[in-house]
Amino acid sequence: MRRSDREITDFKEIHAIFLRCQTATLSMCCQNKPYAVPMNFGICEEDGTLVVYFHCAKVGKKLSYLKENPAVCISCGRVLMIEDGPAACDMTAKYESAIGFGNAQILYDGDALFDHGLAAVVSHYGDHPDDTFSKYRAATAVIRVKLDEVHGKSNAITQSI
Repeated sequence: MRRSDREITDFKEIHAIFLRCQTATLSMCCQNKPYAVPMNFGICEEDGTLVVYFHCAKVGKKLSYLKENPAVCISCGRVLMIEDGPAACDMTAKYESAIGFGNAQILYDGDALFDHGLAAVVSHYGDHPDDTFSKYRAATAVIRVKLDEVHGKSNAITQSI
């Protein structure tokens, strides 16, 4: 990282950045063609590792790409404020971001972590503890990504945000 003064290495703070973000971009590559999709997500700490969950339809470009190449990058970020300056080069954005790398696993109804993944996504946006997801589960897939590598970056004090 070029700006090591902005690097975040603390696992808990990187997790907190993910928790504060409303969307995460799932980036993948298939046949040398990049593909990135901003998505709703949930994130959990499982056995000392961050695991990101997404939900989607059972068919589509994402799943086709992931079946061919499960290696992914996940990123999220927030612009907290823009500080103006006397010239364009003096402007700066106060931000925080996190990025992680791992391999995607596609889960379907009946897989052991399917409900856990759906619950992780839903709980990121609200509290619905008794939801059985019965309405859409037959048409839904869950993408699970255990992050083997994570990085954070910020030029703002994130603990107070």
